[in-house]
Amino acid sequence: CGFLLRSTIMMSISCTPTVASLESIGAATMGGLILGLVSMTRLRMTGEVLGISGIVGRLTMRQLQLDTALDSASFIFGTVTAGMILKALLPAALGPAWVGPILGLSALRIGLAGILVGAGTAMSNGCTSGHGILGNARFSIRSMVSTIIFMVSGIATATLFSTASWRATISSADKFQPWPLSLQTSFLLASALALSYGIAIKLTFTIHHKKVIRRTIDFFSGTSFGLGLGIAGMANSLRVASFLDLAAFDPTLMFVMCGAIGVAAPLFIFWGGSTPTVKPTLADKYCLAPRDKPIDNKLVLGSLMFGCGWGLAGWCPGPAILGLGALSGVGIIGPSLLFNSAMFAGWTFYYRLFA
Repeated sequence: CGFLLRSTIMMSISCTPTVASLESIGAATMGGLILGLVSMTRLRMTGEVLGISGIVGRLTMRQLQLDTALDSASFIFGTVTAGMILKALLPAALGPAWVGPILGLSALRIGLAGILVGAGTAMSNGCTSGHGILGNARFSIRSMVSTIIFMVSGIATATLFSTASWRATISSADKFQPWPLSLQTSFLLASALALSYGIAIKLTFTIHHKKVIRRTIDFFSGTSFGLGLGIAGMANSLRVASFLDLAAFDPTLMFVMCGAIGVAAPLFIFWGGSTPTVKPTLADKYCLAPRDKPIDNKLVLGSLMFGCGWGLAGWCPGPAILGLGALSGVGIIGPSLLFNSAMFAGWTFYYRLFA
């Protein structure tokens, strides 16, 4: 383990905007553990996969039931709340502020990235949370293939278009961005968050209304998942860009998925396998795709589109929604608002024309 950490740190290049350190790797792992815990708890409660693109993107579907819309809105409100908390208490987790206004080619780049992320995740039915965490944790072949495709296309796009340098240039970033949390602080924050989430879920069941319980769980899950993203470094698009851009490679964020899957995979086994035999608390069954569902063109093309969009801007759906709560660097055209608007346009385009 120590050898792996030392090797990973040595792989970072000291002249790039972000550099791997024991502090950043520890925080990424702790944040990943939170993401895995929240994802599996929500699955056990509601029977649904915590896939950000699915939860948020379904708001753009043609035939949307009111209950489903309220469930999604509760999760979104929780995630945006997490962004507000991070901005107030740990702004460094959000990365360097954008230097506004963002116009011209940069605005075009962010808008195109948002459309690709939205349409791509809708087409492939998942992103870094749905496929990357829960899908891989249950050894879904489709999710494994999707993850490989969006990772490879994301790395290729970020490297080809120098995303890390672009992100650093149009922000307040210095040459080197140290990690804002110590190992001890990351551990204490992750532990406190896990404990608070558990207590909140427990107290939720004192409410005697099933739909209110469900939406309260969605709110606390969105808040805890968003804070987990912040601790892990996923809310910092510069660090994400440095992870994908081989010219400025910072391998820290690979530990996020390792931490998340390290929680989710054993729980799947404990609960009876890829489709748990234990009935979900608030639903009749689990909404999980068959693990051996065939790989089709939509999965391949959608994953490719998502990876390209992710590589262009360094944002995937979860951190993008989280950024709406931060409201930093708005300028004339706020990058977060622009990306999210384009992402919703991508979801709408796909679900209204092809779904």
